[in-house]
Amino acid sequence: MRIEKSVGPTKLRVPVSALIRKENRTFVFVATEGGFEARSVETSGIEGVNATIRQGLNEREQVVIKGVAALKAAWLGLGGSD
Repeated sequence: MRIEKSVGPTKLRVPVSALIRKENRTFVFVATEGGFEARSVETSGIEGVNATIRQGLNEREQVVIKGVAALKAAWLGLGGSD
């Protein structure tokens, strides 16, 4: 996914569906060479279906926007184990 630049060089927009909340913090999953990593971000607002990220992300990174719930469950260690 391409992150859209917003007003100002340090603000980016992502779909609200990409946001994860845990312990009063906001995260997004960012694609890495080995899979995905949860990245803490700071938002500055929500407009419609998009959230503005003002810190923690850059425009070259790819953010997960589908399957976020499954990644969050794995990240939190939820679900069955074999």
